[in-house]
Amino acid sequence: PHALEFFKSNAIPFQNMTNRDSLLTGASGSHCFGTNGQVYVGHLLTNATPSLNLAGVTGDFTVRWFNPFSGGGLQTGTVTQVTGGGTRSLGSPPSNSTKDWVVLVKLIVTA
Repeated sequence: PHALEFFKSNAIPFQNMTNRDSLLTGASGSHCFGTNGQVYVGHLLTNATPSLNLAGVTGDFTVRWFNPFSGGGLQTGTVTQVTGGGTRSLGSPPSNSTKDWVVLVKLIVTA
């Protein structure tokens, strides 16, 4: 039920997303899917400090974390924003849980 909550609450366009596992590094067994240059969702099996390859992508992106075990709102980790153009560290999750985390990297759309 928490996964559905995450996708609905954050308006994740999962129907337009594809596998982007190769873009997420630094966390063994992690998975990533996304819409290039718009939104990326990473699933980390352990507490890690992942990086996301945003080479060839422009713009600023928010970095937020979701706890798939307890649900609730998005949380802030050690990095709150990254800029496209290269591989960027997404920082660490908000707590040192040994359980899974989901990281949401989303383009900041300016009016």
